[in-house]
Amino acid sequence: SYTDRVVFLADGKIVTELREPTAESVLAKMAELQHLSASAL
Repeated sequence: SYTDRVVFLADGKIVTELREPTAESVLAKMAELQHLSASAL
């Protein structure tokens, strides 16, 4: 699959986005966001 942009949402709001993402960059961003949300608890 291919996409030009990935948009990440939290509570229905855009948190960040990646342009021309790779599978690795999407996974890295997901891990980063998960870590940030876990530390916010």
